Amino acid sequence: MKFSYLLMLMLMLGGCWGQQKDKQGNSGKHYPEKSLPEFEMSEEIHNFGTLRAGEIAVYTFTFKNSGNGILEIQNVESGCGCLTVEPEVRILKPGETGRIKVIFNTEGLYGDQFQAFRVLSSREGIGKNLAVAAKVINNDIELKQQ
Repeated sequence: MKFSYLLMLMLMLGGCWGQQKDKQGNSGKHYPEKSLPEFEMSEEIHNFGTLRAGEIAVYTFTFKNSGNGILEIQNVESGCGCLTVEPEVRILKPGETGRIKVIFNTEGLYGDQFQAFRVLSSREGIGKNLAVAAKVINNDIELKQQ
């Protein structure tokens, strides 16, 4: 009977030894993350060239999920109301290609424009910063300045 208690105690302690935690609370065993998605963009900045104020320019960014995990676009953040960003699909399996449509409304803008936005995935730390650029000619503002 003593032997079975001793054996059970050794098995329990042996199982605990592999579960020691570091200062951040992570277990001592580290497994490489093999299922991470990854954005592979065809380009990260698109230049529309010269536009007239009031024009609406449209461009579609293409990208590939070149990682090993499912890429889920969770949100898009833009600091300018002049941009509308529309992902074509929000979930891509490894190897699949997707598109992000950007609508740039130049109403009320003038001069060199650089408008950035961020595409965020459901996996923390996996996202992409993208931007559109243009030189916007606005006759109303240019006439007032002369």
